[in-house]
Amino acid sequence: MWRVNPGSKLHGNIEISGAKNSMQFLTTASLLSSYPLKLKRIPLINDTYTIIHILEDLNYTIHLDKTNATIEIIPRDRPSNWILPFDEARKLRSCLLFIPGLLRHFGKAFIPFPGGDAIGARPLNTHFYVLEKFGCEIKRDDKGYYVSAKIIVPSDLILPYPSFTGTGLAMMLAATLNGTTTIKNAGKEPELKDLAKLMNLMGIETEGTGTDSIIIRGNPSPSGAEMDIMYDRLEAGTFLMAAAITQGDLIISSNAIQHLEILVNKLTNAGCKFIENDGKTHFYRHGILKPQEITTGPFPAFPTDLQPQFLALMTQAIGHSQIHETMHTKRFLQVPYLIKMGAKIDIVDSRAMVDGPSDLSGGYVKAQDIRGGASLVIASLVAKHDTIISGIYHLERGFSDFFNKLRKVGVNLELL
Repeated sequence: MWRVNPGSKLHGNIEISGAKNSMQFLTTASLLSSYPLKLKRIPLINDTYTIIHILEDLNYTIHLDKTNATIEIIPRDRPSNWILPFDEARKLRSCLLFIPGLLRHFGKAFIPFPGGDAIGARPLNTHFYVLEKFGCEIKRDDKGYYVSAKIIVPSDLILPYPSFTGTGLAMMLAATLNGTTTIKNAGKEPELKDLAKLMNLMGIETEGTGTDSIIIRGNPSPSGAEMDIMYDRLEAGTFLMAAAITQGDLIISSNAIQHLEILVNKLTNAGCKFIENDGKTHFYRHGILKPQEITTGPFPAFPTDLQPQFLALMTQAIGHSQIHETMHTKRFLQVPYLIKMGAKIDIVDSRAMVDGPSDLSGGYVKAQDIRGGASLVIASLVAKHDTIISGIYHLERGFSDFFNKLRKVGVNLELL
């Protein structure tokens, strides 16, 4: 558990880690090649460690340098098994991304039902559509999915939904095929550009990421590669909102916020300032906080993974704010705790109506998912009394060294 002592303004330089949502693609893409893969700016989070354990179980050698946030993934031979280790893989939503590599080596794969945050229904329809379009057969039992294919062939796909992981899955399935695959209605998230960058470095021609139409020209014998993982825009956004609620100020790499245009606009409209100079951005708020309305959606809309943090921030805005969540049905799990702390929030269907400013008071609260947990941290920074936060496992899954980074920029925080 964490004890957050309120009253501090965030201040100083903040170093943002590599993106969790990019890491999941890049590490599992190591199964697509017979050569080593080296990744820099690896986020030191529980999900990374879980993927490392799975890779080691599959007979890969892993060299992790925590000091320099670098990982090297070295294949010994082909993977040792087409079945993922159950207890580790079921922790991850991204266990689906092991399928392309296992199919390449064995023509079959077994994965448990994907884990991750319990933020509502997260259907796999798009993922199954992708697998079937490439010629795979999918069978379900009481523990997970058995995926097999006698031959995997390039395909022309029109995704039923611009799914982020579904797009990445399609890109990885196409990567080692002898032919061209097109993916239309594709996700546009910048983390998919990171996957495309790696694939191009491996000799797999990839065009169009960032648009709704992606072209993959496969390479049956991709090379190894070395690259830096992009900054985690969700971590960056979380720190911006923590600084905003405390009327603090931060210095952050401009590259870390380059994919946060809609958040930057909303924070600017709310009364915050961004001053860019020589690759660094000075962020601060010294005046009143103005209410805002947001609607979440696939990139480039407002990210659902920043919505809970923004909601917490809006409890201190002077007036009425509205948060419309279109992505996940259980994205308001933290709201009862915010109300317990004194926030004035009404939930109507998929909308949260927030009236502020609220006088928040600390107490015992529980993180139930990564981003909801972060929202409780943000709210606790301006509460009248200490806040005890349990369920910090979720924060450790999603944020690299979150505890120490918060302390470094002035948060009075204790580990219980």
